[in-house]
Amino acid sequence: MIHGVQTSGVRASYSTAATLRPSTSTSSNTAVSTDPQDTVSLSPTAGVLATMGADIIPNYDNIQKMASNLTDSLDELFASAGISATPPVSLSVNNPNSLNVTVTGNRSDLQKIQDLINSNPSVQMQIHNLNAMSSQYASLAGPTEFTLQYLAAGNQGQINAAIQKYSYLLNGQDYNVATIGLSFDGSVEVDANGRPLPSNITDLPG
Repeated sequence: MIHGVQTSGVRASYSTAATLRPSTSTSSNTAVSTDPQDTVSLSPTAGVLATMGADIIPNYDNIQKMASNLTDSLDELFASAGISATPPVSLSVNNPNSLNVTVTGNRSDLQKIQDLINSNPSVQMQIHNLNAMSSQYASLAGPTEFTLQYLAAGNQGQINAAIQKYSYLLNGQDYNVATIGLSFDGSVEVDANGRPLPSNITDLPG
């Protein structure tokens, strides 16, 4: 299977959340805390992100939703052109700065399929967005594993062991993550290093 964008060389970054304080702002974008007297003001941008944020978080459920939506779009596109969805094709994003999608597989109409997809900006964007979210999901595997091991540590020795094991994250070093691939044979499948994308992020191959 041909894979999408290689997401190696991802850098981990960590930040400390700010403490929330009561706000006297009259902005309509406010979030109520556990104390009814305390509110936190949100900027207009933050208010929009808070509303749509759940759909753009790179998690397994959102990836499956995007894959399902892309399946519907590709099924319709193939049917409108009288093209069979089988045998399967692989969809590659070779340049994140270009909407172009490369189609490969073991069939004689690959160029026709590639031209069809690349003549539809909406489908191109869906493929790019699914590839990007899946790649972001893969890049979070290492930091997630570190966090879980750190929180599960029962003593200083175990804490030190976790820090040492994942020191490349804390030192800002580059690290390899699973390569994402997309394929279509009537339904869109997402794989990581040639295997189905796991629902448990810590099961991702490195």
